[in-house]
Amino acid sequence: MKEHFILERIAEEEEIDADEQDYEAEIRLIAAQSSESPRRVRARLEKSGSMDVLRNQIIERKVIERILESAKFKEVPYEFRRTDESVRRPRGRRRRACRDPEAKHDEEEEVPEARGEGHDKGHDKGQGKE
Repeated sequence: MKEHFILERIAEEEEIDADEQDYEAEIRLIAAQSSESPRRVRARLEKSGSMDVLRNQIIERKVIERILESAKFKEVPYEFRRTDESVRRPRGRRRRACRDPEAKHDEEEEVPEARGEGHDKGHDKGQGKE
């Protein structure tokens, strides 16, 4: 919602408005996407009172186009950084240890942090032995 008011304010300052050609172009686009005639689309929009919504969409698009015309972009390569936390985080759902010393838990559902083992290479000691 905030974005709408900002774009509206820029439109006022820059005197950007929707004219009949803008409506026609937008209606042709909607008609092509919906496999309807432009005449039918216009009639439907007018009947439902959606022409104001269409006007706002046109103006917002024109404001964004104006902003992009004057914007300066700088290409910056993306660097993927891996932290210790992302390396050690196990996949799937993780249970957190309860910090309450009075709390009890089932032995079958023991949490590694509760046993003080931490994240030993993603598996518990003793698993896989038969």
